[in-house]
Amino acid sequence: MAEMDERFQQILSWQQMDQNKAISQILQESAMQKAAFEALQVKKDLMHRQIRNQVSGVVDPLLGLSRQPSETRRGGWTGCS
Repeated sequence: MAEMDERFQQILSWQQMDQNKAISQILQESAMQKAAFEALQVKKDLMHRQIRNQVSGVVDPLLGLSRQPSETRRGGWTGCS
């Protein structure tokens, strides 16, 4: 009977070790997924910032042109006599 109890305890111990190993692996994979997600967020944010800068580089000069009087842009009459 004591031998069966010892064998049973050994089986329970192995199961506990397997569970601990599985939990450790899940936690490690979760940490890796979090790091990968954060890296992708940083990459996405950088791309958005670059796009905004490119758009500003095009829009700002166009806005500057639209603020000038239309005759001045065409090189025509400036209103001076």
